[in-house]
Amino acid sequence: MYIDESLVSFIWHHCYFNSTQVKTTDKECILIRDPGHPNKHAGPDFVESRIKIGDIEWIGSVEIHVKSSDWNAHNHSSNPDYDRVILHVVWKHDVEIKRPNRTFIPTLEINNLVSTEVLDKYTGLMYGQNDYPCHQYLGYSKHISILSMINKSMVSRLERKGDEVLRVFHVTGKNWEETAYVILVRNFGFKVNQDNMDLLARLLPFSVISKHRDSTFQMEALLFGAAGFLNRPCDAYSDQLRSEYDFLYHKYKMNTDFLQRYQWKFLRLRPQNFPTVRLAQLAILLANMDKIFSMILEFHSIRKVTGLLKVRQSSYWLEHYDFGKRYNKRLSGLGIWSARNILTNTFVPILCAY
Repeated sequence: MYIDESLVSFIWHHCYFNSTQVKTTDKECILIRDPGHPNKHAGPDFVESRIKIGDIEWIGSVEIHVKSSDWNAHNHSSNPDYDRVILHVVWKHDVEIKRPNRTFIPTLEINNLVSTEVLDKYTGLMYGQNDYPCHQYLGYSKHISILSMINKSMVSRLERKGDEVLRVFHVTGKNWEETAYVILVRNFGFKVNQDNMDLLARLLPFSVISKHRDSTFQMEALLFGAAGFLNRPCDAYSDQLRSEYDFLYHKYKMNTDFLQRYQWKFLRLRPQNFPTVRLAQLAILLANMDKIFSMILEFHSIRKVTGLLKVRQSSYWLEHYDFGKRYNKRLSGLGIWSARNILTNTFVPILCAY
């Protein structure tokens, strides 16, 4: 079967091999106290590993490869990040590896330590035809194991989203209010238009938006203008918004870059989810929120926040799904599930990052 580095890393991480008589390629006994934590950044694959080799217990990093020679192929010998590697775990040992000081790095070859059952399960899970390849194993799993897996996945997802928030935080000059604004606007894109919403938030800073909380009309003019929906007014309302946007655009000497209508995605979306309707709902929400980040820090009731997020767009957008295009029935405001989506993907990651 095909062996790749991710499989070797997975086997090492969970110790899915015969660990009772593990020895290095130099026949020294190995006792694995802790395989370490996967490293998500540059450097060795696992960090903070605790391994006893012979009579000495080591704390350091572990590097994973399919073949020992991959170490040289990846130029690790010239990278000081790999000086703390205490064990080289490989599927096949084909060459001895040395540190810059010419000492050998202990190597563990695992191809003869892994059972065929583990490999067969891996092959079935990775290359099986079932939509949910793991379903046949769930009946044999302990409830606590499944619960632990779900919790681990949740924490991993939350950490990733928290890291995304911190990246925005540094881009905004470590401004938490601006960061919260960017994350909130981005999530109003609901995946399909998330990238465009993210760009809109960066083109239209919170410092400008916050000055027009008392006017939903001006809020819509700013949002729809910067989003590129007012370039060609097609009815009286869009013409009024365009005039207001032109005034505000010159008043604040805004960025000459702006989005174009063609960049927004409408295909396969229901009118309720069109970006035009979402922008109208966002205008109402921003008008109702003074300090976004401060409110996030102070929220204690999920029900209260969900109620705040369930905004109802202005009267024009209750009857239109696009400029000049009426809908055959009245559109509703932001629903409960959309509000919970915003809560989960905006409030929680920001609190985590903070």
